[in-house]
Amino acid sequence: VKESSKLENPPVKFTEPLKESSMRMSACILHVLEQNEFNGNTKMAVEDLRVECKELTKECMNKFDNVLANDTRLVCESGYVSRLTTYQAEEYVAQRLLEMVKSDNIWELDLSDFNNEYGMTEQQLDVIKNVANMNVSICNGFGGSGKSFTTKALVEIIKKNGKSLTICAPTIVTGK
Repeated sequence: VKESSKLENPPVKFTEPLKESSMRMSACILHVLEQNEFNGNTKMAVEDLRVECKELTKECMNKFDNVLANDTRLVCESGYVSRLTTYQAEEYVAQRLLEMVKSDNIWELDLSDFNNEYGMTEQQLDVIKNVANMNVSICNGFGGSGKSFTTKALVEIIKKNGKSLTICAPTIVTGK
């Protein structure tokens, strides 16, 4: 092992001081967007992103606008920023949902023997009826509103009707 502070052939040559570089700003933006996704969001307002990046990498804030405009891993639209891969995934899901909504395929679930043994609220019962008569249904609500409880009942009803289903959730926390 050579004991020298300088490498003869450095693996990477930087064209600007790293602390103030576009590369550092790009890494910061991607990091903040990834954290934003982990928190359940798929896009972030440019100004909120700017504030977060300024807290983390104030030395290279002069590179922020240039990175947003030129980094091909980012999508900027209507004042929001997303990672390209996330944007493409959302576009794909949106297109598939549109195709499914336009389809005439309806669940037509038999609810005749469903007697609400779960003690569901009227809103939860409405979700069950909606799923029984629609091709695509989205169940959303605040924490503790009974989404998981309703979903468990739906899965049981759908299985009793001999059908299969796919459940999608925006975050890992939701999917557990």
